[in-house]
Amino acid sequence: MELVRGADRSLVLTVTDDGVGIPEDAPAGVGLVSLRERAAELGGRCTVSCPPDGGTVVRAVLPAEGGDSRG
Repeated sequence: MELVRGADRSLVLTVTDDGVGIPEDAPAGVGLVSLRERAAELGGRCTVSCPPDGGTVVRAVLPAEGGDSRG
């Protein structure tokens, strides 16, 4: 898992695995649909992709409002 701050001050969360991936024709289940809906509610987006070399990548980009909370 990787969490970084994007150039536009967004939060970018990426989770990858090295499994077999998800077939292109597989319908999204409740979990993936929920991830996309929750990201959209926050003004962001969530994508799921399967690179040609295998595995699955789930990436959420969420707006980061306000300043640095570490003070």
